[in-house]
Amino acid sequence: DDSHHRIMLKMMSRSADGQKRGAGEGGGHTVEINERAVVVSFDDKEWSRHFDKMLEFKGFTDWIKRVNDKTFTIEKITVQSLDMTGPRVSLVKLKVDAQDSFGNPLTSSVVLKGPSVGVFVVITCDEDKKQYVVLSVENRMAIGRNSVPELPTGFLEDSGDFAGRTAVLIEEVLGLRLSHKDLTDLTDMSFGRNFEGVHGVGGETDDALRILLFRSRMSRKALDHAEPQCTGVLEHGDSLKLMLMPIYEMWRSPDSKALSAMCLFENLVARRELAVSGVTVGGKELAGNCGIASDVPKLPGSTVKR
Repeated sequence: DDSHHRIMLKMMSRSADGQKRGAGEGGGHTVEINERAVVVSFDDKEWSRHFDKMLEFKGFTDWIKRVNDKTFTIEKITVQSLDMTGPRVSLVKLKVDAQDSFGNPLTSSVVLKGPSVGVFVVITCDEDKKQYVVLSVENRMAIGRNSVPELPTGFLEDSGDFAGRTAVLIEEVLGLRLSHKDLTDLTDMSFGRNFEGVHGVGGETDDALRILLFRSRMSRKALDHAEPQCTGVLEHGDSLKLMLMPIYEMWRSPDSKALSAMCLFENLVARRELAVSGVTVGGKELAGNCGIASDVPKLPGSTVKR
């Protein structure tokens, strides 16, 4: 389990530190992978003092467990960059020298950020049964855009409730508390234990997004009241905004997280592995077809498959 694995990593680091202290740069840190002691060195010797905190960083310990299956032979790990958020490690960039199961040499840059959680919020209008999704909009310096509509992301509290800045805003603006009892794990329904979540750029980062579904109902009056606060347009002083979008328009989002959520949702509904009626949220039953296809406006001369 996680606690045993972290204790083993710490024992390895202390043993290596005791054996090699003063013998070379970086203090001789090691971790155990496939029953071998693998040296962990640091491009900046100052970062080596955070090694114990690296062993508490879930992104690093989860990666160690995943490569600990004899698929790879890890020969050396070099820490090229390390970010701290307060007293904790929040991101690590590694250079990994390894071989695959055929003995072919591999050298890879690996960015570890740890797992994340996104919530696919679907709201059905009581009166006309039209459906809307809630997206978050914020600045994204990495792609040079100041208003990017995305699937809301955050973290799960110990209670299992969805939390974070976006969760707070959703509760303030829409009155929806994303409680654990109303969340359905779409990634678990789709992949089981085969994958930790939906991977983004698996060639370089460890991104693994768990996608949870939250469904609720609101009156047309409540939706109309919330709409002016959910324009998705960042104004002066805003760093985060909500956007209400018709569910059939969600495919236009440039966000891979949102597109993944839509794909999992639609396919689970189509396969009848996800209930589309009789779902109770906050004491209310969700009736009717909850699939995206049911909401698409019918164009002249077109047919909509259901």
